[in-house]
Amino acid sequence: RSEFPWADDLEAAASGIKAELLELLDLGARGGWSKVGEARAAQDGNIIAPGGEWRELVVFGAQGDDGAHDAANSQDSLPRTRALLEELLPNAVAMAKIGAGEIIFSALYPGTRLVPHCASSNNRLTCHLGLLCPSGPRIRVGEDWASWEEGKCMFFDDSFEHEVLHEGDAVRVVLLIRFWHPDLPPERYMPNLHEGMEQFNDMQRRRSVPPLSPSVSDLLAARRAAPAAMAPAARHAAGGVELQEALDAAVAGDDDLE
Repeated sequence: RSEFPWADDLEAAASGIKAELLELLDLGARGGWSKVGEARAAQDGNIIAPGGEWRELVVFGAQGDDGAHDAANSQDSLPRTRALLEELLPNAVAMAKIGAGEIIFSALYPGTRLVPHCASSNNRLTCHLGLLCPSGPRIRVGEDWASWEEGKCMFFDDSFEHEVLHEGDAVRVVLLIRFWHPDLPPERYMPNLHEGMEQFNDMQRRRSVPPLSPSVSDLLAARRAAPAAMAPAARHAAGGVELQEALDAAVAGDDDLE
């Protein structure tokens, strides 16, 4: 926490941020809150266990996020909160606007579980400012469990495996802020962002395309080297399985990825 001198000012403003938020929204009616993963960041919706409810309100995001969901997200909303964040955390606001991070109100409803997950790198860190913090919700980062406190900041590195459980009976709301890791020099912000996106896309591709067995991989490599010579040898008679068809499908799928 000593590395984040802005935390004291953010905590000092917590009651004002909460008041401005509650003036704007009716949490009980879910009005103005988009389901996480529905309007943006689809991958985040995948970590909500069945039956759970996790909603968000974008304060600063990539172009198209601010004001994308309803009038509550417009540039004219939350003026004091937005002005404070622009003053205290200009780099985090800029990061959110280019799509490298986000600043949102995050509402987790009772009975929700966010399954274990982690980010692909630690280029950025996460801050949660507690605004509505009933008993029951808790978070695990690595091997450590913690709960939120109203008016207090919680910092963590989301490249460590983490999960969230809400075993209480009232909604939990935090102001979630992504910000650059303090050990990352500014000249590495964009290169590391692009490298991280490439790693993420590669990870998503690996998840969606099953790995080939060594024998099929060898045949596939040989087929690419000499497709005409492979045609007769690529048929597997046992069980009537046509390995050639499997190879053709694999090649087609692999070409689509390239």
